[in-house]
Amino acid sequence: MSFSFSNLIQEFWIISFFCISVLAYLFFNSFKIKKTRILILLRSLFLILLLIVLSNPQIKITSNKTNNLEWNIYLDRSLSMSYHLQPSVGSYISGVNTLIDKLNKNEISSNVYGFGSELDTNWNFGNQAIKDGATNFGNIIDHIKTNNNHIAGSLIITDGQINVGQEIPSFNLENLNPIHIIGVGAKTPLIDVYINSIDAPAVIIKGNKTEIEVEVSSLGEINEKMNITLSIGNKVLGNKVFFLKGFGSKEKIRFLINPEKTGELEYKVQVNALAEEINIVNNRQIVSIQVLKNDYKIALITGAPNFNTKVLKELLHKNKNYTLDHYVFLSKSYSKNLNTFWDTRYDLVIFDNHPISENSEEWQNYLRVFAKKILSQKTSLAFFPGYDIDVKSFSSYISLMNFNLKEPVLELGDEFEWSLNQDWNNFFPFQNENILSFSDNKPPLYVDIEVDSTNSLNLASFLISDVEIPLLLLKEKKPLRSLIFSSPDFFKIYLNSNNFSKKENFQDMFNPLFSWIMKTGNGQNFYFRSNKNSYQQGELIRITGKPVSDTEVRKNGVINVFNKGQRINSRPITYNKSSKSYTGDFWASQPGNLEYQIEFLENNKSIVVSNGTIKVQESQIELNNVFLNRNPLEKLSIKTNGQFLLWKDRMTIFDKITNQYKNETFQSIFYLYKEVIFFIICVLLLASEWILRRTKGLF
Repeated sequence: MSFSFSNLIQEFWIISFFCISVLAYLFFNSFKIKKTRILILLRSLFLILLLIVLSNPQIKITSNKTNNLEWNIYLDRSLSMSYHLQPSVGSYISGVNTLIDKLNKNEISSNVYGFGSELDTNWNFGNQAIKDGATNFGNIIDHIKTNNNHIAGSLIITDGQINVGQEIPSFNLENLNPIHIIGVGAKTPLIDVYINSIDAPAVIIKGNKTEIEVEVSSLGEINEKMNITLSIGNKVLGNKVFFLKGFGSKEKIRFLINPEKTGELEYKVQVNALAEEINIVNNRQIVSIQVLKNDYKIALITGAPNFNTKVLKELLHKNKNYTLDHYVFLSKSYSKNLNTFWDTRYDLVIFDNHPISENSEEWQNYLRVFAKKILSQKTSLAFFPGYDIDVKSFSSYISLMNFNLKEPVLELGDEFEWSLNQDWNNFFPFQNENILSFSDNKPPLYVDIEVDSTNSLNLASFLISDVEIPLLLLKEKKPLRSLIFSSPDFFKIYLNSNNFSKKENFQDMFNPLFSWIMKTGNGQNFYFRSNKNSYQQGELIRITGKPVSDTEVRKNGVINVFNKGQRINSRPITYNKSSKSYTGDFWASQPGNLEYQIEFLENNKSIVVSNGTIKVQESQIELNNVFLNRNPLEKLSIKTNGQFLLWKDRMTIFDKITNQYKNETFQSIFYLYKEVIFFIICVLLLASEWILRRTKGLF
């Protein structure tokens, strides 16, 4: 115990001098009076206590304590531990329990933890199942770091197969107490051949040759000639022979495909199985590729030549995937034989200032045949009325798509200002950002008809005396889509684009309309897929994607992962400019069906562009690694001054695991003014003085 004072202030010495002077005066002048002696002594004691408190004394009491340090025991409970031949799962559990019993007999304090994907204490409560689907070593290292000052060291019993989180070499192991390791398993892995990944584009254009790269991995002692096939349905597209060397080696095999069909095609990749393989499920994988059409046929029917015709043709000719047949009415015939129109399957028919009064009766007779043609051939329609249309005949044709003309509330037949609606951004969220500003600098357009916008999407409109008159309408009547631009002055928008950049904006504005109406991207702006159709729990899932158009690239994207409707993960995706594709990945953390959702942030709005489902099997990835991963485990023990032992030598670990003690010094500091006893003494002194004064009649 030691006694010291805090910093003494100047006022303390002044008060001390004053108190001592008063006490000296009392003793010399009043102590002779017998009555007052005790009172003076009580008052003197009170003042002395006050002086002691003002000096702020510190009382330090030092004590020593010896603690018995515990050992942390970490037991690997991942699935791979149950597939070792030596030890078997029963021998492993029995051997671990024997070690724990000996620790208890030697009175060595210990804490037992099981680990796989998570850390738990279930082993102590009788749950000794070896079935966790993944191994996360990072949980152990973090736990050791947290408890390092309170333990003598750690013992880890494992085969060292880590498939989730950081690898052992990446851990910071400075200043850790010894980590001893007992390695379980044979030196060589069991034999397994599996398709590790399939690198293929998410979307391609029909007619473009595309390469598929398959990566095959192999474990165990293998030196075999293998056969790999690529097929679609029952048709074999490719067959190649390659050699596998085993021991974790990887081989890449490339196939060249040239799809003949469109739509979502499923390609199957299969490598032959070996007799000794422990898992043949992973020898086959399926990859889906979306194949888009490379040629879209369009019929442009012009009733009477007008300024819109040239603009429409120029706009459509810009796209090399569009083939245009132009039919112009010439008094009693057409510029191209109309029989060609009826015999040809078109993706889109455009009415340009058509029908007109001169051919309205003819097309009224065609109405029923035309309806059958577009329905059977799934042909979409676009209407660009001109100044010469026959309103009655025009109304009959737009009614095929459930559009109707209605009597205008206001008097039309003049030029009015117009603008794009907010629905434009919602419907085409990834288009050129300059389109809205481009549409601000626009000419007024003539309008003399009003189309009923019920059950349709109104993307642009006139605002006349607070009444909205639709200008640009879209509608889908499955399987057909349609478009109406209700003003005959469509060409004026193009003429107003008097410089190169504005002409580009004009194209960016109307290209997505034609793309949507013909479903050139099968109705999607982006295509995403996983690089395999089936994964194993604990495996890394890679998602790749591609925009249908290069103008639709966005950077701020994430992959949201769901299980049974609950979001369990969210990971960023990145865009590679050279490959013009997106990639992102996440771990297959749970078995079953995992749903994923691709989400982009655009103008502070969240937009989901794609989603899919991935099948995750009960972990087979652990089976692919049924051997002792010795090197990193040895390095871990050496870096922490621990010892690495094989399972057969496990009992010699008790040469290292012994009772260890740690002397700890505790120091307690007491301040008198914080102690209750001081105030009690002060009260007692004052009360005693008061009582004496009362009894002696000194008040």
